[in-house]
Amino acid sequence: MYTEDLVSIDMFPESFQPIIELIGMEKTLVLIKNYAGSMIYIPKLDCCKRHYRNQAILEEHQAGERCIILARKYNLTPPGVRKIIRAQLQLGTY
Repeated sequence: MYTEDLVSIDMFPESFQPIIELIGMEKTLVLIKNYAGSMIYIPKLDCCKRHYRNQAILEEHQAGERCIILARKYNLTPPGVRKIIRAQLQLGTY
């Protein structure tokens, strides 16, 4: 494996250089070792926020809040809220 002192940022395509600047050369080499040639999906942070929103919806519903109120609060439709509640119950996150 190439070590950090044997490679430089200018050896990489220009489009990849911002990643090197962000995470550093050492972590870049680890990334390359593990994922070279692969397509990697990097999710938006929204997926984490959605997880906590869905848990909050379930908790508020279990505390007695109606779906129509939760829908307004979270800018969703009542069927969307019910779908989230069902999914959370199936996941066992209550």
